[in-house]
Amino acid sequence: MASPSSKNAEFLYTCEGHSPCQLREATKQVEIRTQAVDEHLKETQGQYQTLERKYSKAKRLIKEYQQKEIEFLKKETAQRRAQEESEVTHKEEADNLQEKISDLETKVDALKTPTPS
Repeated sequence: MASPSSKNAEFLYTCEGHSPCQLREATKQVEIRTQAVDEHLKETQGQYQTLERKYSKAKRLIKEYQQKEIEFLKKETAQRRAQEESEVTHKEEADNLQEKISDLETKVDALKTPTPS
């Protein structure tokens, strides 16, 4: 690392042959450029923060939608299972009723036919 006196010597060497007005103008230009770079940096940092917030919000929304999708699929599966159970129960009831109808028809037919006496 260069010592402060060597830095001053380098500065003086690079400034040789330039008038004080030229040096002031160059300093002014450097300050203007520095200001422009600082403004650009602040703007870029602001854009980065905005993008970071949007990214975080998007991640949160994705997680929420994924959770809602999981809940929806669970409900859908439960409803499908309940419907299948209901259909099985209805089929059993229909089969039982059909069997009773057949029994009753047999009894009616038996009552219609005269018994030989």
